[in-house]
Amino acid sequence: MSTVRLNTWQNTGGTEAATASEVSAYSFTEPALVLLDATDFTAASSVSVDNVFSSTYNNYVIMFSSSDASAAAGYLFFRLRASGVDESSGTNHYRYNRQFTYTSTSGQDGSDNSKWDIGEVSSSWPDISSFQMTLWNPAVAQRTTAYTVSHKASSSSTNVQQTVASLHKLQTAYDGFTLYPASGTFAGKIRVYGMADS
Repeated sequence: MSTVRLNTWQNTGGTEAATASEVSAYSFTEPALVLLDATDFTAASSVSVDNVFSSTYNNYVIMFSSSDASAAAGYLFFRLRASGVDESSGTNHYRYNRQFTYTSTSGQDGSDNSKWDIGEVSSSWPDISSFQMTLWNPAVAQRTTAYTVSHKASSSSTNVQQTVASLHKLQTAYDGFTLYPASGTFAGKIRVYGMADS
């Protein structure tokens, strides 16, 4: 991380407004989150983002916002991938989720053969569907974990918030991921940020 230090501050007329000793306590550093990839897409049955995880950062934040979805879209699924290939073998994907609505709270845990379920998209109010995922150590040859908060609304009275704790049990390094709906197509924006360690 680079740091910018100031020796003096001046006003717009060039007159010194603060001395070096007065500004010595101030510094400006790079942001804790650094944008690594911006992907916008339409009418896609799946979207893959490659070569975004590396040794530069250990941890990442992934943000998704939907702008459209076909009637059958439903659940959103997530897979890690390496060298352009999704990891979908075995019972390697574990998750525990809690779902909250106006009237109920429910939970589910277990493993899935091929993916994490991390949210939903709705064709009724597609612009309300979104999620934010924190992803730990995907580019390192060790188990990858994630925590996701998602939101979906299909009407003014049907709002669903979901939190998902996820584990991928293979000790493998990955460089990307695939996001896709249960069926049909979806559209939206994906942003991937690297998280600085300090």
